[in-house]
Amino acid sequence: MKKPRVLFLTEGKTSPSTRFAVLSHIPYLQKRGIVCSIAHRRPEKYALINLPWFNYRPLRVVVYCLFCYPFSLILRLADLWKLHSHDIIFIQRDLDENHVTPWLERLYRRYAKRLVFYFDDALWLSKNHLGKSMEKKIRHIIKMADWVIVSHEYLADYARQFNQSVLIFPLSIDTHYYFPATTCRKGTTPPSQNCIPSYDVFPSQKESFQKKEKLPHSCASQLTIGIPGVLESHKNQPEDGACQVTIGWSGGAWNYPHLVELAEVLEEIKKETGVAILIQSGEPPPREIQKIGVQYIPWEKETERNILQRMDIALCPLKDTPWTRGKFSIKLLQYLACGIPVICSDVGVNRQIILDGQEGFVVKNQQEWQLRLLTLIYDKEKRKQMALTARQRAVKYYRLEEGSDRLATFFLSLAEENSKEAIKEKFHSPQISTPHYFLP
Repeated sequence: MKKPRVLFLTEGKTSPSTRFAVLSHIPYLQKRGIVCSIAHRRPEKYALINLPWFNYRPLRVVVYCLFCYPFSLILRLADLWKLHSHDIIFIQRDLDENHVTPWLERLYRRYAKRLVFYFDDALWLSKNHLGKSMEKKIRHIIKMADWVIVSHEYLADYARQFNQSVLIFPLSIDTHYYFPATTCRKGTTPPSQNCIPSYDVFPSQKESFQKKEKLPHSCASQLTIGIPGVLESHKNQPEDGACQVTIGWSGGAWNYPHLVELAEVLEEIKKETGVAILIQSGEPPPREIQKIGVQYIPWEKETERNILQRMDIALCPLKDTPWTRGKFSIKLLQYLACGIPVICSDVGVNRQIILDGQEGFVVKNQQEWQLRLLTLIYDKEKRKQMALTARQRAVKYYRLEEGSDRLATFFLSLAEENSKEAIKEKFHSPQISTPHYFLP
C-alpha cells in the first residue's frame, strides 16, 4: 500500500494546541509509515501577545495590517505548491486568523486531494487580533472539509450542523514524559542519589522511564504526592516548613480571570492552613492573586513538568460561558498524568475528564471550592488515593499511544479510500474508539 503523505498546517509550533494535537503524534505516525510534513503559521499566533504594546489596539491594528498579515499571507500562498505532493491536508484551527473570510481556505480546498479540518475550541465564538468575528469563516471551513475532527461532543454538535463527517478524537498526553513526582526513602543516601520513581503500579513503563527521563536532582524541590506505591504525606514529615502542602495552578495568562474568581477562597485557605500556592504561567499573576502571597514561576517548556510535579493539589477553575464549554483542558490531562488530585469547575468537558470524588472534585460554587480544598489539605489518605486514581485514568484513557493510533488509523483509512460510512463505523468499534463518554 502506498504510504500516505500528510501536510499539517498549524497555527505555530509553540501553540499548546499544536504541541498536543499535532507535534506529539508525529513520531508515532512516522513509525506507522505515514510521511508527515509541517508548515507552521508565521508569525506564530502567540508571538506578539506578550509585547507591551499588544493591548493598545490602534498600534496593534497597524502592526498586523502592515506587517503580520502580508508576511503571513505570502508564506501561506507559498505553501500551496506543497499540496500536489500530499494526499491529505490537515488544517489545525485555521490557516490565518488575520482574515475573517475563508478565501485562502477555499484556494487550498481547490487543490487539496483530501482536506481535514481540526479544532479543539469553540472557534466560532472567537475574534481575531483585529476584533473581527470568526464565526462565518469557521462555518465555511467546516462545510468545505472532507472530514472534521474535534476533541469532544460539544464541538461535534456544532460541526454536525454543517458537515456530517465528524469524528471525536480527545486530546492525549505522553504518560512517559508526564509522570508522578519522585520521592526519597528516609535514612538512606542523599536525595540526588536516591530519588527514584515508583513503578509499583505500572512496571511495564519502568524501562521506558529510565531510558527517556533524567531524574530530578533534589527531592526538596519535589514537594508532591502522586507516586503509586511510595506516596508520603507531608503531614508525616517534620513540620519544618519544607514539606507543606502545595496548591498549584498552571495556564496561560489569558486564563487568569478564571483564577481571580478564587482569590478570596485561596486567601482564606492560606491563612487557615499555611499551604503554599504555586503559579506557573507566561506572565506574572494579577494583583488580586499576588497579594495572597503566591510563588510565581515563569512557564518554560523545559521546566514545565518539574513544576507540575511540585503540586499536591491542582486547580482548574472556569467561568461557565459558551466559550469555556468548548474548551478541552490539556492541563487536566497533565495533572492526571503527574498523579495530582484536581479540583475543577463543573463546566463543559471537565466533568467528563474528572469523575467527581475519584481523581478529584468537580465543584459548582465558592463554598464547594473551599470545602473540597480543605478536605484534600487535611485528608492525606484521600489525596493519596486520588493521586493513584488520577494516574491510572491518564494511562487508561488518555495515553499518547492510543491517540496517535487513532489518528494513524484514520489517515491510513483515507489512503485506502475507504467509504465515509466504513470510517465512521471503524471509529465506533471498541478496538479504536474514543472513551465511551465522548462517543456521539
